[in-house]
Amino acid sequence: MTSVLSVDDVRLDQIITDAIRAGAKAVLTCRRHDRWTTLKCAFVPHETLGHRIVVTHPLQEPPDQGQGLEVGQRVGVAFRRGHRKYLLSTVVETPDPGTSPPTGTVVLRWPNSIHQIQRRVCHRATPPPGRTIHVQVRSGHIDNDNTPTPPGAPILDGRVEDLSVGGIRVLSPHDPSLPADAPVICSFCIDPDTQPTTLNAVFRHRETRHDRFSLGFQFVGLEARRDGPELLARLAAIVTRFQRAAVRQRSRARRLRH
Repeated sequence: MTSVLSVDDVRLDQIITDAIRAGAKAVLTCRRHDRWTTLKCAFVPHETLGHRIVVTHPLQEPPDQGQGLEVGQRVGVAFRRGHRKYLLSTVVETPDPGTSPPTGTVVLRWPNSIHQIQRRVCHRATPPPGRTIHVQVRSGHIDNDNTPTPPGAPILDGRVEDLSVGGIRVLSPHDPSLPADAPVICSFCIDPDTQPTTLNAVFRHRETRHDRFSLGFQFVGLEARRDGPELLARLAAIVTRFQRAAVRQRSRARRLRH
């Protein structure tokens, strides 16, 4: 079964309409301060704004600081409906003349597409035994969706400890002492002779593994990238490969025991 599903137009409208009516919680991804940021928000029911999405404004700064969401800015929205996770990409819009959006909200364009993510690829998967996948981590975030090799020297070289569509854990003999939520760029090649997968991420946690460090990073900005669906499908396919390899390994181990 495909792990990233495109939703048809009829279901798209129904899924978003249901989320609006329920006031579903969501996570909005946007570009701020030269980095990708994830912010909590919620869908807001409305009667007068037509075919639009309205969400609670996720930013607390006064608008005169020039740090708010801008009209035309591309953003990503992730939300759950039951056990399913959905991702969409859209832009901030100006309300139509004569309409009055609720105070403290943001108006978003109705998306052209929406993607459903299978729950299993949101779980961590480890590379097969004997398979080493190198990872380079650099400081900062990239703007270009198609940057194969990010600028700057790596601050961390390691290997994939586990991977999901939501993030990566890197095992390394060195600890770069990153602060929480530090913006980074993760680059790794799953197969030889292929272009590296390059993703924006933020640092989440570190653990000690004897004489090594396990560093966790959360991917950000995928929902808002124009090539986001392609990258999500690529990540989901990798995670699925790892999971199937683990199932085969467990099956062989059971056969050997018997």
